[in-house]
Amino acid sequence: MSTSTPKDFESRGLRKEFEQCHNCHIAKSDATKSRPVKLRECTGCHTATYCSRKCQRAHWKAHKPRCELHQKMVQTLESREERLRQRALPGPDGTYVPPRLQPRDILDEMTSWKKHFRPILFQAGFNALNIVNDPQKWISHVMLVTISRIDQAEDPRPWTRYRVNSAECVFIGDLPRRMGMGPPEMRSVVEQKCTMDEQNLRQGFKGTIAAILNITCPAVDPMIELNNVVYTAYDSSVAKGLKITDNWAQDFIDAVERMCERSQ
Repeated sequence: MSTSTPKDFESRGLRKEFEQCHNCHIAKSDATKSRPVKLRECTGCHTATYCSRKCQRAHWKAHKPRCELHQKMVQTLESREERLRQRALPGPDGTYVPPRLQPRDILDEMTSWKKHFRPILFQAGFNALNIVNDPQKWISHVMLVTISRIDQAEDPRPWTRYRVNSAECVFIGDLPRRMGMGPPEMRSVVEQKCTMDEQNLRQGFKGTIAAILNITCPAVDPMIELNNVVYTAYDSSVAKGLKITDNWAQDFIDAVERMCERSQ
């Protein structure tokens, strides 16, 4: 266990450290007057960020499967929106009245959620995989997090509209049983993880924490269920600022509630 003073993983300043180029990992917090750091989104998926076109091109092989998967997810949700539109009853003036929450809104809200909670998501994952005592466990295990959208959530801050229900360490081979994955989906997850792991090792990192987010949204009829993976590379010095604890899952849930100002 580290004896160093833990960092405040709920702070706005630390979130800037986790807003990084997906290739070279330079962070917004590394910016100086002579060297500003401006991150641009991938125009295909709007989830990966890069500090330059050079980094984006260098990272394309690793990013391509995730980018294409995200685009397919968007297409699926767009088709679902069209089906909802076709079956909806017209408004008083005879025109279509869109539902308060569109399926594609879920992706936008979750992008905001991941950006806001990435530091504490990583801290939870580091503890979940027990990296301090089992440094190689990140190779074969992931953190599985179940998240649900709060019905009738109207807070203008989109990241507050979700609640973490559970978090646990899961062996990759158990994902099909735990999440109902078919062989193609499972193969895609494993291939993406291997690609990210290999790239981060080549860049000198010690390992990569993979957190699978299982997201449900009962507010949309029929209910939407999405899966998303967040990868975070780490180096040998990372444990110095982490809070190492056996009660990591409840601490993670409590931290999300506290940052959403829902804690009692």
